[in-house]
Amino acid sequence: CRNLNQNIQIPNSVTDAASMFDNCRKLNYNIQIPNSVANARSMFDNCTLFNYNIKIPNSVTNATSMFSGCINLNQNIKIPNSVTNALYMFYNCANLNQNIQIPNSVTNAVSMFYGCNNLNQNIQIPNSVTKTISMFSNCCNLNQNIKIPNSVTDAAYMFQSCRNLNQNIQIPNSVTNAAGMFNGCNNLKYNIQIPNCVTNTVYMFYNCANLNQNIQIPNSVTNAVSMLD
Repeated sequence: CRNLNQNIQIPNSVTDAASMFDNCRKLNYNIQIPNSVANARSMFDNCTLFNYNIKIPNSVTNATSMFSGCINLNQNIKIPNSVTNALYMFYNCANLNQNIQIPNSVTNAVSMFYGCNNLNQNIQIPNSVTKTISMFSNCCNLNQNIKIPNSVTDAAYMFQSCRNLNQNIQIPNSVTNAAGMFNGCNNLKYNIQIPNCVTNTVYMFYNCANLNQNIQIPNSVTNAVSMLD
């Protein structure tokens, strides 16, 4: 319903609101989500005009792609402690520049802020998160020293195409996959330390045009295809 712009009332009987307003491109109302909803996957996906600080109830566990493609969204959305899955939650929210608080309940943050071009906040990643694949990919304005917790094992393409990033990011000893982690970070100039647990560094520093450091590659690495290309 591309032309829908109404304050739809969702009854307490609804538990699954997946894709409920998907592609409602004109929607811009503060929709009230009842405490009965557990699945909010893609609920406001591609609601391109949408810009409200929606209250997510404690009943929601799945927030996958909840605001994906909401290009006008710039609100400090509070994520409740009930949410475990936040992958693609703010995917391509181009105008978003808020210090979103990620609760300790979240384990999956894959592509959570992918394509948030205006984002430049020091997002705190809790120790519950294990996957940060492409978490900040294409966040062109990001230049924060993001702390990666020891719980993360897969950080592939985490900062891909973060063109303004020039921080000494610390990779914890838990990470095994660092493929493409800083791919396309044109301004990166730091000597990033790669821990002994990392096995995959494919495209890790690919297209880092300003990088001129003696990167130490540990013996744990088995695949280094185009690592410094």
